[in-house]
Order: sequence, then C-alpha cells, then structure tokens
Amino acid sequence: MNTKCINCLNMFQTTQTCLDANEAIFKNVPAVVTASGELDDLVAAILKAQRGQASAEGLAAAKKTVREDLADAAYEIASLVHACAQQHGVADVASRTDLSLSDVQSGKEARFIDRIKGILDDAAVLVDDLGDCGVTPAKLKALKDLVAKFEKVKPLHRTGVSDGSSATRRLSVLFARTSKLLRNRLDRLVVQFKKTEPEFYFAYQAARKIVQLAATHDAPKVKVASSTTNAKAA
Repeated sequence: MNTKCINCLNMFQTTQTCLDANEAIFKNVPAVVTASGELDDLVAAILKAQRGQASAEGLAAAKKTVREDLADAAYEIASLVHACAQQHGVADVASRTDLSLSDVQSGKEARFIDRIKGILDDAAVLVDDLGDCGVTPAKLKALKDLVAKFEKVKPLHRTGVSDGSSATRRLSVLFARTSKLLRNRLDRLVVQFKKTEPEFYFAYQAARKIVQLAATHDAPKVKVASSTTNAKAA
C-alpha cells in the first residue's frame, strides 16, 4: 500500500479504537452496534489483504536478490573460463564465455538460466585446467546451487504475484466499503450523541479527521504489486 492508503488505514483503526472505548454509550442503539461490528470486520479483512500484498512484494525482492547473486557468480566463472580457454587455445569455449556482466544478466528468465548452464558446460570442458585460473570445485558448486535456488524461487514468485494482485484488488474493494460505511452510516449515526455525549462525539470526529479525504470522496490509490497500474480504493 502507498502512504495515502496507510494513512487511511490508520484513520480506520483510530476510529475503530474510539468506538471500542465508548461502546457503553451506544450499546442500546442497535444500528451503531451493527455498524461498529462491520467496521471491525472490514479492518481485519484489510489487514489480512495487506499481509498478502506484502508477502508478494517480499517474494519479488527475494527473487531479484537471488538473480543478482547468480549473475555475479556466473560472470566470475565465465571470465575465468574465458581466460583459461584463451591460455589453452580452446577457441569455441573462449568465444562463448567472452561475456560482460550485462551480457550475463540480460534476457528473460529461461534465456538467463540457459546462458548460465552453458557457462557451466563450458567449464566442464576445461575442468582439469581451471584450478590454475582460480576456478575451484567449491565455486562451481556454489554457482550450481544458485541456479537451483533461482529455479526454486521462480514458481513461488509467480504464485506470489498472483496472490499479491488478488490482495490488491481485495484492498480496493475493502477500502471502498469501509469508507462508505463510515460516511453513510457511522458518521450520521454518531450525530445523535453530540449533545448527550459530547466527549464521545468530538473524539469520534477527531479520529475521523486524522486523514483528510478529498472533498469528492475519491478513494486513495492502492499500488498493484508487479504492475504498472493503480487500483482505486475508497
């Protein structure tokens, strides 16, 4: 969620806290009791959807980190294999491993992984000579382990993106429903306590003003994970 949405959620929770603290005042007004309960349910649902969105963002960050580590390790091995191939006159291996870091990093996932597996295959051609150039069995194993780690995180990330998108759409709906509940019902219902319970009334008004919504009641925007569009939430 973006800052505007977080501020709006804080307002929802502050209003919720105000109602909980003054429940004794409106316990005999069923409409207020019902609306307050609905607010509790909506806030709980927003928090759940927020966790889903955050989880997806975490998976995306983890995948990016693994890919960067994998590219760095593959570039090092490719550079050493290239030097070794040049030394021993293995022209085809030298040609294939003549790669910059950006060459290694480029392309979609499948091409990226195929390129790194190709580097490992070329390393196998010169395995008996690589030690002189600084390529140890531990380095080769570490690169293979990173390939396996990246291939493992790929499907998790795809699932996370789907779940995160669903959570974001859910947040849009929940923000709209919560704002509507507050504007159209609770704000109106609390007016009856202005004279009889002024402390409660003004505490409620203060809670509702922590975040000022636009005069048109346009909803805050919820940022969609791994997407270029924003969904609206009221």
